[in-house]
Amino acid sequence: MDIIITNLLFLEEVHHLRHLGVQVPPSILLCNIVRNFRMTYGTFPDLESLVMSHYNPCSDTCENQVPMSEAIPILIHGILTYGVFMPCSIIYQFFVFQFTEGRYPRFDELHQSNGVDLTAMMHNNVDEYWSKQDSGITIDRFPKRVMEKDHEDPCAICQEPIVSGDTIVTLPCHHVFHCDEDKCHGIQEWVRKVNACPLCKKQLV
Repeated sequence: MDIIITNLLFLEEVHHLRHLGVQVPPSILLCNIVRNFRMTYGTFPDLESLVMSHYNPCSDTCENQVPMSEAIPILIHGILTYGVFMPCSIIYQFFVFQFTEGRYPRFDELHQSNGVDLTAMMHNNVDEYWSKQDSGITIDRFPKRVMEKDHEDPCAICQEPIVSGDTIVTLPCHHVFHCDEDKCHGIQEWVRKVNACPLCKKQLV
């Protein structure tokens, strides 16, 4: 019934979302967001504009908060793959899964979403993943140095180039990563949670 209603009430919006690459019938909520954007700005949005016009990051106290730079591609993936605007709890699960597995999860791999309307889910503060895993390792045990010249490969965590003047840490497998908190501190969190290099999976200790 929702699919029929969506197509009857939001024919132009559904057509535009199809044009953007949405693979499934979009939710009524998503069609409404597209319509509101068009009424406000006089044009249909591209995917990033659609996300930016609607997404408001959680408060600092929300345990499911994901940085905007990481949330945007996840939200776009949710729109294209599921036709919905995902709430923070689902965004967080995608973020953790992608961080640890190197890919986005399938719908059946989301442990909180089976049988639940993603657009109707409320915030929850369950930090199941991080509470169950802690290697106790810190990057302080590994050598750090300031790069004297540009590195040929980018940092695998932030995907930014490693250039002269950047502070890097070298793991026992000889893979290097940014470790300057102002630029990228992802490797610190990774090492604390996972006793392995994120590139080659070799155990650290």
